[in-house]
Amino acid sequence: MTARAELPKRLRGAAFSLLDASDVPRSRLMARDLDRRFIGARFPSGGELPLRAAAALAACPPGTVIGGASAARLLGLPLPHGLASDDEVHVITPAPGRAIRRRGVRGRVLELSDGDTVRSAGLVVTGAGRTWCDLAGSLTIPQLVAIADRVPEAELRAALDRHRGRRFRDRLETALRLRDARSESPPESELRCILCLEGLPALIPQQRIYDERGRFVARVDLLFPEHRVVLEYQGDHHRTDRAQWRRDLQRRAELEALGYRVIDITALDLRDPHALVRRIARILARSAR
Repeated sequence: MTARAELPKRLRGAAFSLLDASDVPRSRLMARDLDRRFIGARFPSGGELPLRAAAALAACPPGTVIGGASAARLLGLPLPHGLASDDEVHVITPAPGRAIRRRGVRGRVLELSDGDTVRSAGLVVTGAGRTWCDLAGSLTIPQLVAIADRVPEAELRAALDRHRGRRFRDRLETALRLRDARSESPPESELRCILCLEGLPALIPQQRIYDERGRFVARVDLLFPEHRVVLEYQGDHHRTDRAQWRRDLQRRAELEALGYRVIDITALDLRDPHALVRRIARILARSAR
């Protein structure tokens, strides 16, 4: 078997356009170790999003930037599973250009202003605030709040103000009003938002609880202070980590000894928000008697 020729050093492990590889034989560019999904570009097979995104941009006209769900992933912003696992690269062509139409790329034409883009993983992407705005048509308000809780309020407001006539502005304004940087995980943010939107009493995120002697007992995910009801989001690590499971049991016992009721919430509960709200409302009604 003939050994595969090495790529020029400048192209190894990188995404590149075919124009940049004009000195490479066509047979080498068709080899299986290079992904050919983007017409006019190549990147190493099995490459993660940064390489895919770089290859997509290499095949796009100058001025195109990474946006939408792809920008969110590169910036580390939380997304629901469907968008977080989307294999397409989302790009934006500045208006009045034409949307990119090609395999593996989802293109949009949007106005871009100064301050709308940043560099991430060596690529030009829409910044966190602008990306949050652009995702308003794809995400629910709780999902938008999950992002907003992790981005400075001033950045979100500046991005929203740069495009005052944008669609879904009411949805973004609601998410901004519900933002609370104290939240420590996206599911906690979504849970808090779901309950607030349904008119349940105000919740305190990450509340520290002490016993009658002033000894620290726990910092809880969410607390209904007037009802002494604690909501704890239980991710999979609470179930699979035996030491964590034991700590959870001890912590729960101490909280219940102080008169708090502890309610566990899981990802399954967030999939049926109406049932979740009814359940919590019944618990609060009983605790008020």
